Amino acid sequence: MQEMKALEMTADHEFDKDNHDRNSSDTANSTSVILKQNLISPDAQKTDNPDYLSFDDVLNDIGFGKYQLKVYLIMACLALAEGAQVMVFTMMIPILEVQWGIQEWLNGLQASLIFVSFLIGSVVSGQISDRLGRKKPIIFSSGVMFVLSLGSASSPNIVVLILFRVFLGLLVGFFAPLGATMLAELTPLALRGRYMALIQLSLSFGMIFGICMGLAILSDLTHGNWRLLIVVCTLPAILAFVCSVLFLEESPRFEIVLGNNESAFKIIDKINVMNGSRKFGKLSDEQRKKMIRWSTNLNKTFISEDVASVRALFKDHGKMITPLLWIDWFASSFIYYGIVIFLPDTIEKINHEGKGTESNDFIRLLVSTITELFAVLLAALLIDMKHFGRKNSMIIFYELTAIVALIVYLDETSHFIYWATISKFFITMTAVFCFQYTSEVYSTKCRTTGLGMASGIGRLGGMAMPWVCVSLADINPVAPFLAFAALGMVVGVINFLLPYDTTGKELDTVEN
Repeated sequence: MQEMKALEMTADHEFDKDNHDRNSSDTANSTSVILKQNLISPDAQKTDNPDYLSFDDVLNDIGFGKYQLKVYLIMACLALAEGAQVMVFTMMIPILEVQWGIQEWLNGLQASLIFVSFLIGSVVSGQISDRLGRKKPIIFSSGVMFVLSLGSASSPNIVVLILFRVFLGLLVGFFAPLGATMLAELTPLALRGRYMALIQLSLSFGMIFGICMGLAILSDLTHGNWRLLIVVCTLPAILAFVCSVLFLEESPRFEIVLGNNESAFKIIDKINVMNGSRKFGKLSDEQRKKMIRWSTNLNKTFISEDVASVRALFKDHGKMITPLLWIDWFASSFIYYGIVIFLPDTIEKINHEGKGTESNDFIRLLVSTITELFAVLLAALLIDMKHFGRKNSMIIFYELTAIVALIVYLDETSHFIYWATISKFFITMTAVFCFQYTSEVYSTKCRTTGLGMASGIGRLGGMAMPWVCVSLADINPVAPFLAFAALGMVVGVINFLLPYDTTGKELDTVEN
């Protein structure tokens, strides 16, 4: 509780400081620009028309408090479960090769099918949540995730296991963009980049949790009770489900943008009271009228068919931004999951060749995963800096990923774990920046669709990765890193084509 209060006080202090700075700036320059259909304008600033009251203005007054902390806890638990399940899957690859005699090509097929299910889940997520809301889909996905995990743990053969894994992948793909959308819509502008970057620590903590449970439950990377491991690593999903049922409200931004004004006002008032009513008690009639004018004016920039529409992602600047983001997500997923999923198997091959070290494999996996925490922390530090932000950081860290991946291939095999860990460190940072840019660049009416489609395309990278990596690994255990280096280098250069950054821009900004 003391840590939660400290976080609230810190958030309040940062928020008050940011409001003071922006109010001073607004006095000097009251120009605002229009939302380019379903994308944030490159020069979007705070709406200054006294007849309008945007949701971001109200959210600034409400601040970051107890309610947002509860929502972040729910999303962190879901990410914990996802990260743990990813590590369970990777650790099961060498185990099933021994216990069930599974051939390498079948493991590659299993990985590809799971990423296909990720893709489908991500796409469906946008279509459902941008029409029906955020709350109910989150409750549904967190509850069913535990049931499917129990099914995976009781699988009698590889076919049944793959079937359950595919359905589990559908859920993971479903709630990932949905959770990000909810957080983006509830986090004040001054804190959005930093806090949404930090929430991705929970995915790394989930992977660490999975490894620690593997260390406690499994004998080694080829023997142990993997069924119990699956069940234990699903426990965070149960906590997420319970907390969602008890505490979660619909996104008020989503409600007011879709014209559900009374529902939105009730939720806003409830969140404000829970956070301590910092600037106001309940929304006054005048505030409500101004918010309705704001949402009405915002809706003039949309046509009804654009809600949850993939077509809307390609309007105006989207013709350039959306394809580039899809390439980014494909590349980051290909590289990241290529390193994560094949890391245990590559370690085993190197050890079999007598080129590895004698240290415990679980410990090396754990150390490699812990470095991701520092990657996310560094990303959170850089993400709001003027010369880094989202766009520039993606460029820089794609190139660093590529350079280190090349070193993995060129250096001695005995150094593999060190260079592979550094390469994963940089691609983890890149994924944080890409995730944040995508969650901010689209409007509320198609935000989850944009994020879900990008995430789905990223899963295609994960689907293609096993076939490329398995073929290259047959030549040389570290040969896949040549593919990672080439892809990272090319995509880093392509990101120069992004027309603008989203750092410091409000969501859903409209012209006065």
